[in-house]
Amino acid sequence: MADQEQLDVRNAAGKPPEEALFFYQGASEVVAPGVFFFPKMGTSTVFECDDRLLVVDTSPRWVAQHTIEELREKHSKAPVETIIYTHGHIDHTSGAVGWRAEAEERGLPRPRIIAHQDLPNRFDRYKLLREQNNFINRVQFDLE
Repeated sequence: MADQEQLDVRNAAGKPPEEALFFYQGASEVVAPGVFFFPKMGTSTVFECDDRLLVVDTSPRWVAQHTIEELREKHSKAPVETIIYTHGHIDHTSGAVGWRAEAEERGLPRPRIIAHQDLPNRFDRYKLLREQNNFINRVQFDLE
C-alpha cells in the first residue's frame, strides 16, 4: 500500500471516474430524455417535468453552483419546483442553499424540499459535531 498514491480532492482532478472515485467531478450526462445526471462528489439528478424541474439530491454546497450553471447552460432553464433528498449526508443535501438562492435571484418561489422526517435532527447533530467531523474528513480525505 505504501507505493499507492493517496487519492484526495486535489489530485483527483482530470482523472476518469474509475480512478477519481468519490472525488470525480465530470460533465453532466443526459441519461434519458429529460433526465440529467451530474457526477459531482455526491451527485445530483434532475428530472424535467413539463415546465418545471425535480432535483434528486443537490450535490454538496461546494459544487452546487457549478451544477446549477451547467444545468442552465446545457439542459434547461425551467424553475426547480421540488428537491428530494435520498438521505441526509451533506454531499447530497448541502447544495440546496444554492438552488434556493438561484430561485430567489430569478424571482421564483423557493423549491420545496422533501426529506425524511428525522433529517432536521441529523442536521442539528452535524452542527453539534462540526469540529469533530471536519477533523475526520481532513484525515480521511487528506485535506490538510
